[in-house]
Amino acid sequence: MRNFPEVKYYENPIEEYEEEIMKNLFNEEIKNRPIYSLFPGPADKNNNDLNLSYMKRFSFINLFISFQHELILKQETFYLALNLFDRYIQKLNSQNIISDDKNRIALTCLFIASKYEEIYAPYLKEFLQIFRLKYLKNEIFETEDRILSALNFEVLTVYPISFLKKFCLYDLDDLDNKEKSDMELCYNGAQFFMEICLIEPKFCELKPSLQAAICLYLSRKFLLFKNGNGKIWNYDLVFRTNYSESNIKKNIKIAVNTIKNFFGNVYTKNFTALPLYTKYSNNEYMKIANRLKCIINGEVR
Repeated sequence: MRNFPEVKYYENPIEEYEEEIMKNLFNEEIKNRPIYSLFPGPADKNNNDLNLSYMKRFSFINLFISFQHELILKQETFYLALNLFDRYIQKLNSQNIISDDKNRIALTCLFIASKYEEIYAPYLKEFLQIFRLKYLKNEIFETEDRILSALNFEVLTVYPISFLKKFCLYDLDDLDNKEKSDMELCYNGAQFFMEICLIEPKFCELKPSLQAAICLYLSRKFLLFKNGNGKIWNYDLVFRTNYSESNIKKNIKIAVNTIKNFFGNVYTKNFTALPLYTKYSNNEYMKIANRLKCIINGEVR
């Protein structure tokens, strides 16, 4: 198991550059993104063999999460790997290529992403061991070359998690213990919601900054203001996110429906068995999945 120091999301050693960083994130967020409208959604009855159906794509999302857990990878690595996978699959679709091994593609995308995002990237043999050495090194290298060439070596993009971290960046000296706990709780809830909503291409079409804002809004609504008391979206959050409450509400319906469908077992017979749910049931994420399951499904805790 790889061990390395973890920097908390709310630590900000580069405060003097924060405004410039945020400006750059907003400017770059529409670059190097798949055309999500080309992926059939849950309501699309015209799925065909060429397109990656929404449920098949959801299985790969859970596969990436399993890889992430096993190799102890960052959230950014997960999002970049999925971005590369989606973009490359669309390239194959445009060329009517449907026979390529998508498991090998997924593994290679994660291998590429880790080299960009990880401080201490795993060795290739660690990736190969996930599939019990089903693939050879040369196969992964060849697939890596095909993916990078198809994408013109345009790898990096901006992820929703990048915005969420910035939206939740506070000076801890200004917060009491309850405020710190609430902040971390809502941050974890928003991460969970963002990954659930990846199943819905229409949600993924939204700008990453808006995805993060919507999921943070819903996390606060369910975790802090579930009884309807208090203001979910205050002036400070409008300033931090550049989104007003009305902006968020215009685009919130897709996320709400996707989350309710997830907890209603619409996408699977047992959502609690999915790697996505298991991931957020751990102490690392304050067991936020269990908490939200009780709240959304009206269960007595």
